[in-house]
Amino acid sequence: FNVGGGNIGGNNVGLGNVGWGNFGLGNSGLTPGLMGLGNIGFGNAGSYNFGLANMGVGNIGFANTGSG
Repeated sequence: FNVGGGNIGGNNVGLGNVGWGNFGLGNSGLTPGLMGLGNIGFGNAGSYNFGLANMGVGNIGFANTGSG
């Protein structure tokens, strides 16, 4: 559970993280809640992200890009 920015992996906290299940903003990845979908923040890339301006599928929020 890394804290900061630009981290690569899963369940990172901060911004601009790459992986899955990241918390913050600008995260990229798919599916957590567990490891992948269900990211919290905005500007996430992947699927089932929560927040705004998310990119992927089944995102929750507004200004999402994708389907579902």
